[in-house]
Amino acid sequence: MQCLSALSTTENSLLESKLKRRYALEWEYLATVLDRLLLIVFSIVVFLVTFLMILVGEAMHLSYQLTSEEAHPLAP
Repeated sequence: MQCLSALSTTENSLLESKLKRRYALEWEYLATVLDRLLLIVFSIVVFLVTFLMILVGEAMHLSYQLTSEEAHPLAP
């Protein structure tokens, strides 16, 4: 009888260990997916902000050129 309870305890411990490992692997997979998704979002935001900053810089440069041409129409 004592052998059966020891075997049962060992089986329960093994089952519990397997369940913990499975849960850990599921969380690891979820973390990997979330990491990939956030990397994509971050990359898109960085590219958009960079593009907008370049666009604003070019617009300001064009504005300064037009203002300069209006102030000095004969200047080269």
